[in-house]
Amino acid sequence: RGVAKYSLWVYNRWGSIIFKTDDFEKGWDGLVSGSSSSDDVFTWRITTVDVLGKSKEFTGYVTLSR
Repeated sequence: RGVAKYSLWVYNRWGSIIFKTDDFEKGWDGLVSGSSSSDDVFTWRITTVDVLGKSKEFTGYVTLSR
C-alpha cells in the first residue's frame, strides 16, 4: 500500500541482470533468455518509492530448484 514506484531486478551469480520489471503484478518465472534456468542461487533487489517520496531498497537471495 502506498507504493508509487516499484522495480524488481534478479541477478545471476556473476552479477548480470537476468530479469527486470517495474510492474508490481509481474514476477520472475525462473526463465533466463526464454529458457529454463538450471538450479542455482540468484540475487534479487527491489526498490520502492512511496506516495510521500520516501525510497526503500530490499535485497535477498532465492534458490531455484526444479
